[in-house]
Amino acid sequence: MITVYTKDNCPSCVSLKATLTQEGKPFKEINIGKDITREDFMSKFPTVRTVPFTVVEGEANVNAS
Repeated sequence: MITVYTKDNCPSCVSLKATLTQEGKPFKEINIGKDITREDFMSKFPTVRTVPFTVVEGEANVNAS
């Protein structure tokens, strides 16, 4: 399963979600600020500073969008 962490007004997030949808890859979106607090996200992933951020099969991946 692919989990995509996003935020509002993020063109790279929109692009990644469109690509995953077009490729038929199912994903779960977690919006920072709506589905998870910024603080909880930073606590869970303390070194991540950009979105979109993905976790694939439990392994974190940095996106180059």
